[in-house]
Amino acid sequence: RVRLHQGDMNSAGEDFQKCLEIDPEFPLIHFHMACYYALLEDAEQSIQHLEHLFRLGYDGCILVQRTADLEFIRSDDRYRSLLKRYCKE
Repeated sequence: RVRLHQGDMNSAGEDFQKCLEIDPEFPLIHFHMACYYALLEDAEQSIQHLEHLFRLGYDGCILVQRTADLEFIRSDDRYRSLLKRYCKE
């Protein structure tokens, strides 16, 4: 995540991919991947990782809703649909 915020997107992506290979069911790696892809403006991949995150039982909706890294996908209907489905307000 540090590399991501330092702007080293290639290294960050490689690091996240390695983490996925080690433990694809670790929820927070999917959160970080969602942020990574949102920063790359790849809404499809970002939303797929968010959905996987929630399917794994992650209940940190406030973090998902407040993280600035996900700003690119906030207006996407698929993002809003995920929040309606998995987040209780």
